[in-house]
Amino acid sequence: MIASELGTPLFSSDVTKLNDDQLQLIAWCRFYHNLYSLPESERPSDETIEDDEELDRWLKQRMLKNRQDSLKNKTSSAGTGESFSGIG
Repeated sequence: MIASELGTPLFSSDVTKLNDDQLQLIAWCRFYHNLYSLPESERPSDETIEDDEELDRWLKQRMLKNRQDSLKNKTSSAGTGESFSGIG
């Protein structure tokens, strides 16, 4: 669970005063939180998450699949006059 869900600040200083290391920590915490928030059927295995190179490959594959799905949706909606915003 991340600090924002608990309603408590992670750092005692104002967010505008955080240093680069603190900002990086927040970014990585969000990244891993988002991974573990995926439905189990879509989430990479724990072994993949623990292996940086394997996780990079998983992310690249997922980005490629998302791009392909987006293109398919745009192509299929183009013939029907419908628009696709990508927002559910």
